[in-house]
Amino acid sequence: MNVNLQARRILKEEAIVEASVDKDGLIAVLSEPDAERVFEEFINMGWADGLPIIPPTERRVLRMLEQTKRSPDEVLGKMPPVEVDVTVELIAINAVMAGCAPEYFPLVLAAMEAALDPRFNLRQAICTAFTSWPVMIVNGPAIKELSLNHGWGVLGSGFRPNATIGRALTLCATSVGGLRPGFGENKHIGTPLRYGLCIAEDEEASDLLPLHVELGFNREDSVLSLVELANPVTLHSPTSTASASPAGWLGAIARSVAEAILIESAGPEFGREGTKQLLIVPPLMAQKLAKDGWTKDDIRHFLYENARVPRAEIHRRRTHPTISPDVIDTELKLRYETVPRWVRAQMTEPADTALNDLIPMMRKPEDLLIIAVGPRISNCQGAIFPGHDHFQEVVSRKIET
Repeated sequence: MNVNLQARRILKEEAIVEASVDKDGLIAVLSEPDAERVFEEFINMGWADGLPIIPPTERRVLRMLEQTKRSPDEVLGKMPPVEVDVTVELIAINAVMAGCAPEYFPLVLAAMEAALDPRFNLRQAICTAFTSWPVMIVNGPAIKELSLNHGWGVLGSGFRPNATIGRALTLCATSVGGLRPGFGENKHIGTPLRYGLCIAEDEEASDLLPLHVELGFNREDSVLSLVELANPVTLHSPTSTASASPAGWLGAIARSVAEAILIESAGPEFGREGTKQLLIVPPLMAQKLAKDGWTKDDIRHFLYENARVPRAEIHRRRTHPTISPDVIDTELKLRYETVPRWVRAQMTEPADTALNDLIPMMRKPEDLLIIAVGPRISNCQGAIFPGHDHFQEVVSRKIET
């Protein structure tokens, strides 16, 4: 029995009956299943993420489907790990469960299309042992239309559109794809990102190009971009955003950026093509950067040159006494499989390679995504989301309403 049929069986039990009389004296009866009973049943079936859900009744699902011209039976792709067909109707069911308002549904559809694009490599993102998860970034008019948060507490809770749109993807992976901790999902200790994270960029904070424009869309387009990221690290600056110069602020956070990427991205695949990092710049600093003539490309190149660590540090974190001698360079004691490729390229002449050479923590400047996010206050802090390299790309979809 498929998920749709099982869910409908559970929802058939009418426990709450509400009657109302309209202006013509006609009585309307609304029958709804008991929300607590539905939650218990869905938890038992493994269809929920542990948080309460909204029962996906036919009435609620139809309201979601009214927000799109697509057929409910249209298949968008296969959801890992069990590779089940994902239909528009199944996505609508999970959007209801997540608590989405109907007007959020076009964003949920865009997110699912991006996730199911083979370039995104969803299986690796949600099934890997690494503590990464798909993160959504929204740009364009949809931000204001749906009141998506990009200010205070943007990485936390408290805002329905951000929370529920991000959660819908996780619920699809759970209820449709059969994802469970320890079954399909091999993340050893998990990540809070699993509950879903949807961020909106503060496009009016400065003259820095918004992310979707950098990715080739028009400024007036509403776009959702999906990228696999690890847990964020706060970037503390010794001076407030108001008093720091752009170069001074970037210089102050460069070492923290390097450390965060080095620690979070530890593993034999470090440095593989496709690894993305996400830098969150405080809005007031974004204003100062733009006013002083900095572009996002300037910021990328600055951090590429300055967010570096000594090769000896890579050596210390990437080697282990039990490594077989035949895979270690005898001169530098470096295991070839566990250092970035661009380091390996310099290891052809070990005698000429110094352990104190500074190595960039990004394979290339273009791997750094940048958005302005946070409250517009003088002491707002930035953050860096390290990435994990699974040969995946940033995948974007225009939000169709």
